[in-house]
Amino acid sequence: MNTTSSRSNVPSKELEPEMDHRPDASAPFVTIRDWRHVDGTSWDRFAMRWGATFRGTRRHILAWSVKRGFRTRVRFIEVWRNVEGDVSPRKTAQVAVALRGREGVFLDRLVLRGDETVDWIGCMAPVIEKLPSGSYTYGWELNTEAAREGDFAALSGVQVIGVRPLVIHAVDFASWSCWDDYYRAMSTNVRRNVKKAHQEFADLRVDRAEGWRAIRLVRALSGLRTNMYQRKGLRFREASAFMNTLANALVGSRHFFTSVATTGPRPLAAVSGLVFGGTTYYMEGGSSSDNGGASWFLLVDMLRRAYERDPLGRVVMGYVDPSTHQEEVGGGLLRSRRSCRVTDIETTIVRFVWDS
Repeated sequence: MNTTSSRSNVPSKELEPEMDHRPDASAPFVTIRDWRHVDGTSWDRFAMRWGATFRGTRRHILAWSVKRGFRTRVRFIEVWRNVEGDVSPRKTAQVAVALRGREGVFLDRLVLRGDETVDWIGCMAPVIEKLPSGSYTYGWELNTEAAREGDFAALSGVQVIGVRPLVIHAVDFASWSCWDDYYRAMSTNVRRNVKKAHQEFADLRVDRAEGWRAIRLVRALSGLRTNMYQRKGLRFREASAFMNTLANALVGSRHFFTSVATTGPRPLAAVSGLVFGGTTYYMEGGSSSDNGGASWFLLVDMLRRAYERDPLGRVVMGYVDPSTHQEEVGGGLLRSRRSCRVTDIETTIVRFVWDS
């Protein structure tokens, strides 16, 4: 018999948490919770352990909602199944979905438990069945998951209506046996610039801060980004970018970091990013016109720290949309990523219609 959570008696017109406790039920089933019912600590622990991105954490989901004026209803969906020998159902997968009218957005990938064989379609099917009819978006620009349009097309009642191919660039440390091997594999230009920076600035150092402490370095990062965009003749809204980075520092909590390469009191280059599980995400960077190789010195420092945290991890450097890429604008950025020996990871953002 289906029984509802003890908290499901709260008056609500939304989807209520529900649990199937039948000991003989082996098919996946779901619970659907809102902000009041979800256990944020447990949610984030599952996300980190089984390969979600930082975008799937409760804190980041809250920030996503705040930016949109809480005009969406976020639902934290967990997939469970009864396993023979277990006293209680075992959690198999989770995903957060933001709903507004007949539109829905999956805020991160469907995160699957990784210590057993789990079928993605088998877990997504009961999730979809609990959602209201409408159009949905799955995937985002730094999701390294395999393309899923074929899997969505295989689901009953789902019609794929749009696919946006992307290529994610990531340094995969597992491809090298040690840091020295990786460093030697970088382009000669990278190593030359790092050496140049050491020679030109005798007191070159890295000032790094994490979490809310990184706020003190945001101003330097913003100024260097403005300098860089002006040199390239590109439009850049410094005030807006400053507030966005500041928000990332607050929302990212302990996952966020900012590093600044300095000589004396003068900042030469800066980067910011997030660390989640074994993955480091490069988010923003900037440099002065006369940084003398310090920008590369700082980037290599970021990569080295990521390697030391997890020699089998990866650093996600960014993405490219083949349909909109302009070589004269973004070609230099792609060349710099290739100098770091990134791997191309092909994925897609999928738009589909679900008719219940």
